[in-house]
Amino acid sequence: TQDGRGATGTPSFTLDRRSAIAHLGDEVFIVGATASHGEHAVGWSFAASALTTTPLLGGAAGLWSDSQQLFAVGLGGRILHYDGHAWLEQVPRGAKRDDLWSVWGSGPADVCAGGRGRIRRYDGRRWTTIYKRAGLSISAIWGLAPDEIYAVGSEGTLLRYSPNRL
Repeated sequence: TQDGRGATGTPSFTLDRRSAIAHLGDEVFIVGATASHGEHAVGWSFAASALTTTPLLGGAAGLWSDSQQLFAVGLGGRILHYDGHAWLEQVPRGAKRDDLWSVWGSGPADVCAGGRGRIRRYDGRRWTTIYKRAGLSISAIWGLAPDEIYAVGSEGTLLRYSPNRL
């Protein structure tokens, strides 16, 4: 963190332990940041050398992007999708609104999100629950390919996804 304003006139900020950073084109997004003037701005966007808050990202905990889109997940099971032009909230049909903390994808039609008690998967059209267990918290998801995805969480949990089961 810096004191006062940075060289470009943008306010400084401090990242907390659950911060996430992703980029899409010439924009960089940060969630889990506190501005130097005390505002807890959970979403920042750097575009054209300007730093602006992104109110829609309030409560976001995880970010993932590829060259075409960005997904943000967070409190209350919130899932946001950004196509480079507009944000759209995606609500899984009949979904329990458990907190989500991590998101990873292999491409635009294959994104996984994990958090309190479940892992959800997006196929480019809809989100479905692919794993759930009461009391389990998924803290991170990462993968190498659509059929090689790993999740870690509470109680020393390590899960590996295979196409037929998790």
